Amino acid sequence: MSWISVKDRLPELVPRCSERSHGKDVLWLTKRGEMVVGNCVKVNDRIVVLIPIGEPPISNFTHWQELPEPPKEEE
Repeated sequence: MSWISVKDRLPELVPRCSERSHGKDVLWLTKRGEMVVGNCVKVNDRIVVLIPIGEPPISNFTHWQELPEPPKEEE
């Protein structure tokens, strides 16, 4: 997996209601070089990233990438 610039594209969003769309959790890189897992959300025309400490605007982030699949449980 490689990093994708937020200037190139954002994670795919799925409409949940008329004014709100959600993406799946991905790994985000902030402008300060920190990595956080969060969900991209579009509310009307505003895009934010839902992370445990709040809802910063997409402008706080530079890149994102998909999370790996979890390991399969052994039987």
